[in-house]
Amino acid sequence: MFQIELRGTALAGVCVAVLLGALILAVVANAPRAGAADAGSLESKLASARSEAGSISAELRSSNEQLAVAQAEAAKAEAHEQHLSALLAEGEQ
Repeated sequence: MFQIELRGTALAGVCVAVLLGALILAVVANAPRAGAADAGSLESKLASARSEAGSISAELRSSNEQLAVAQAEAAKAEAHEQHLSALLAEGEQ
């Protein structure tokens, strides 16, 4: 289970990096067409893109934490079920 969680976290990091790269590329691609007066606008867009990527990253971290909690609860429930099954099997004998 821990390996799945680690892969999910790594995948989330890669997704955020790709998204940030795409947003920066979009801003940079528009830079040659922009005049000096638009430099401030581009910087603002880049800051906004970075902020959005940070928000997405925070959401992914939160989702991964919630997933870890759910996995721990599922493991605890599974152990409890196995214990009860063992008691039932013992009682039937």
